[in-house]
Amino acid sequence: MLGGMSQMTHTKKLKAKGKSKMVKPKITKPKITKPKITKPKITKLKKSNGRAKPKKKVKSHDDDDIKKMILESHKAICKAKNMGEKDAYGHDPGSYYTLALCGEAGEMANAVIKTLRNGTDKKEIKRAVESELPDVIIYAYILAHILDVPLTKLVQEKVKIVIERANNGYYGGPVKVRERRTRRNYPQRT
Repeated sequence: MLGGMSQMTHTKKLKAKGKSKMVKPKITKPKITKPKITKPKITKLKKSNGRAKPKKKVKSHDDDDIKKMILESHKAICKAKNMGEKDAYGHDPGSYYTLALCGEAGEMANAVIKTLRNGTDKKEIKRAVESELPDVIIYAYILAHILDVPLTKLVQEKVKIVIERANNGYYGGPVKVRERRTRRNYPQRT
């Protein structure tokens, strides 16, 4: 059957048009394409400490990108909470976000204290800082945004002051490494 029409009816219509051949309908098979196989990219290996490690390509963000991402997330939260972006859950924004910043810095300090108490190495301390430091930075940006403080400009100015102080001897001479105290070298009580 051709679309509800028999082969004979189709042939009769062709004869009426002056064509006497019997035409077979064309049947087309769907094309099946094979997926392209791509070769995996080979990254150059960097040797360190006798082990080969692939080089990591880390996209760095400049200050404006980070600020933009943080403020976009803050605006999204405010929209979800149905509040203005410079509001603070019904509290004074300056006080609220300052305390939030202090709270996050405290959480970071607690994480470091716990790793030190357990006698862990520098990797564990780094992990503790990495888990909380972004929260501190985020609240610092939000606080600056809420209070219309030009954070980038202030940081640049402060860095210049610190460098000037360091060059003028404000911070003193070289740091002497202290000997780690053990029971044997504690001063004796009398």
